[in-house]
Formats: sequence, structure tokens, C-alpha cells
Amino acid sequence: RAGATPSTLGRHRIADYGEARLATLRSGGAVVIPDVGRDPLVGDPARYAAFGVQAAIEVPLLRGGRLRGHVFACFDRSHVWTDEEVALARETAERAWEAAERASAEAAMREGEARFRQLAESIPEVFYIVEL
Repeated sequence: RAGATPSTLGRHRIADYGEARLATLRSGGAVVIPDVGRDPLVGDPARYAAFGVQAAIEVPLLRGGRLRGHVFACFDRSHVWTDEEVALARETAERAWEAAERASAEAAMREGEARFRQLAESIPEVFYIVEL
């Protein structure tokens, strides 16, 4: 978000911004919109205009064949998206997902270690876990 661009903070239903867009995302395709006022994928251009969006790109995050999220980037004016920008958006989405998965796994590991430490400290006898 830059300058006087309105905040998009909150919850938004993806389908409210165009059913065809949603179908494209669910199939794994990138939604590339150079001008929201002229693009058939845009259901209601006023929804985009409310946030100062004139051009947008969205790339899906699919896991297990399901749409789990998406990365959205936009301009406040018309913009012809390059193949490099589309590739960058895809790479950003993948890296963000991998970072979130890694953070979740690390948090689970820390929680498990803390539980084990608590158990070990509460037992007065020494014990070992041995795998054969």
C-alpha cells in the first residue's frame, strides 16, 4: 500500500470480485488484468475502484488441488503486465507459502520440545528413549 491508496485490510470474498476470476485461480491460472474497467474477468469494476485499483495481477496458491490463497498486486493506473512480473508474482507466492509452512513446522517442533523438557524435568528418575 502506497501513498493515498485506501487500505484493503479486512476480509473479502474472492467471488465478489468476479466468478470467472475465481475459476481461473482455482484452475491454477494467473489472473492478469491490465485495466479493470475493460476486463471481462472483472465482475464489478467499482469493487476494485473502491481500493484505487486500476490494474491487477493475482496468482493462486494451490495445495492438494484446492485454492488455499493467492497473491495480489496492483497499480492505481492501467498497466500491461510483463511475463517477468507474472513470474515474479508466482515466485513470491511460492516463497511466501514455503516460509509459512516452515514457520508452522518450527513452531510445532518448539512446542514438542517444550513438552518433552517439561516431562523430563518432572520425572525424578532418569529414563532414556532408545530406538532399535
